[in-house]
Amino acid sequence: MRGVLVALVVVGCASRSGMGPNGAPDASGSGKTDGDGSGSDDTGQYIRYEKFNAMATGSAPANEWTSTGSVVVREVPFAVDKSAELATPANLSTTFAPQSGRVVVEAKVLARETAGFKAIPYIYDATGNAVASISFHDGNIEQHVGDVTSIVMPFVANTWYRVRVVVDTDRDVFDLFVDGVRKSNNLALRTVTDAVTKVAYYADTQPAGTLLVDNIKVYNEAHFIGTAPTPVFDPRDYGAAGDGTTNDVAAIQQAIDAAAGTGGSVLLAGGTYLSGTLTLKSNMTFFITGNTQLSNCKRALLYAPEASHLRIDGGGTIDGQGDAFSGVENTRPMLIWSVLSDNVTIRNLYLKKGAVWSLVSMESDHVMIGNVNVQSDSITHDGIDIVDGTDVTVQDVAVKSGDDAMCLKSGVRRGLDTVTVRDSIFGGSGPNGGSNGIKFGTATYGAFKHITIEDSYVKDVQYAAMAVESRQGSDVDGIDFNRIELSHTGAAFFVYLAQQATTHPIGDVPKLGSITNVSFTDIAGSTSSWGASPHQGSLITGQIYNTVTYPITNLAFTNVNVAFAGGLATIPGAPPEAMPNQYPESNMFGDLPAWGYYLRHVTGVTFTNCTANVLSTDARAQRVDSDVQ
Repeated sequence: MRGVLVALVVVGCASRSGMGPNGAPDASGSGKTDGDGSGSDDTGQYIRYEKFNAMATGSAPANEWTSTGSVVVREVPFAVDKSAELATPANLSTTFAPQSGRVVVEAKVLARETAGFKAIPYIYDATGNAVASISFHDGNIEQHVGDVTSIVMPFVANTWYRVRVVVDTDRDVFDLFVDGVRKSNNLALRTVTDAVTKVAYYADTQPAGTLLVDNIKVYNEAHFIGTAPTPVFDPRDYGAAGDGTTNDVAAIQQAIDAAAGTGGSVLLAGGTYLSGTLTLKSNMTFFITGNTQLSNCKRALLYAPEASHLRIDGGGTIDGQGDAFSGVENTRPMLIWSVLSDNVTIRNLYLKKGAVWSLVSMESDHVMIGNVNVQSDSITHDGIDIVDGTDVTVQDVAVKSGDDAMCLKSGVRRGLDTVTVRDSIFGGSGPNGGSNGIKFGTATYGAFKHITIEDSYVKDVQYAAMAVESRQGSDVDGIDFNRIELSHTGAAFFVYLAQQATTHPIGDVPKLGSITNVSFTDIAGSTSSWGASPHQGSLITGQIYNTVTYPITNLAFTNVNVAFAGGLATIPGAPPEAMPNQYPESNMFGDLPAWGYYLRHVTGVTFTNCTANVLSTDARAQRVDSDVQ
């Protein structure tokens, strides 16, 4: 296996001010700090974190924001999840105390049209010089590299993109991330400077157009992430070469073993480290800075079995070079695997090209995953998998996956209880897209209870934006999807209950499952035609198993407004009952009798204040019910 670009540091897990529950950054209100970013009390806080939700609809953004032209707060995408709308010509900016080092600027941005020029963002120094410049321009995302403009990628109108720019004033370079994928690395700044002090989003004069901006974040990495807690254990003191060719696994593991239980840190910095599997321990932080290498791993690169009070942090990159691997899933290594652990924090990382599931929390409790970008494409690569456990939070992540982007699973009886996923973007990759955006399954043995997915965006997946499954005995109860947008997905919803009498963990017994109390509230967007899902409606079905009907119960759709692809000239017959061992996917029965919703074996379903439109003429009905109350 080849080397892996990583920035990795292990840091002690002592509590810090500015942290929310489980070490989460405090994002309440605007999330602003005192503005100067100085001092350890700023760790985990933002210079700016603006969601616009507390501002008056129809007014110009206030407080730290300055605007010219038509800039107003809109109830887009939802009444309680607002954004700022800039109509040509318009400018929205904020200034702050000068920030040096690695300064991060991130926001969700959407252009209503491809024509024209829109800054997303421009970052300035104190003299008004543009330091880093990213834009929507005539159908492309563009960047300034030095004094030259270059195309990064095309963009689609009416689609949100999460754009992150990391300016490094010490090295006079910047990195660009789009939807969690690093598109540019160490490119020259437009203007060399010692500090940045202003961020602007604007829509240029001609032609007329509209830009939406939301979830603007500005922070200084040095203060947001902090430094490696003492005592610091440097693998070079244990014989690591850090030259990119020597296998340093033994030296790094010695440093980990020495740091275990001290509350200190293993710090990988100042070199390129080639490594195999590393086993992390309790009461330590694994802190990753830039320009290190880890690879030659077996099953997992960073493995944390039965660890307690562990943090993986640092602002760096772990590149698993997944395209170098082939074969079935269980022969390929994960990037990070925490199992049977508690009080685990994983944050401020870029995870690239895991060979299978990239980030996995398995049978672990009190877990925080935050501010993580995941590029997990090509061969079967899930993005983030949460497998059994209690009290898990995933927030402020961006995942680009070739398979399921966000997957909740259960392989044992303990199941998943009390999970929150928020403020994130989940997308597919490549011409075939990913599989599903947010999925419960396919491993579904233990119960799923008290789980909320909110304020998130799903795009570019060929199957379902939201999938809830029970097929191996899982009791699913209390799943809430709130304020979810979708774009270019094969199906909007897939809810599937099936029974089988054979599947169970070793040492346990088969059992039958159920699905009840699942709600979809404030859902908006559109589906598209994919090769695997050319005319896909939403499949929602229970099952007749051994002559007994097992319905989905208490299913609620409220304020759901989805435009479905449609485009079918004939009306298919009713699909067959699911076979016990049939793999579940939203297109498992092909085209459905309805272009919007096909419901079968459902007891207690409500549609409240919902609309559905079809984008292409379709012979089918909007909704077809079979054994439904």
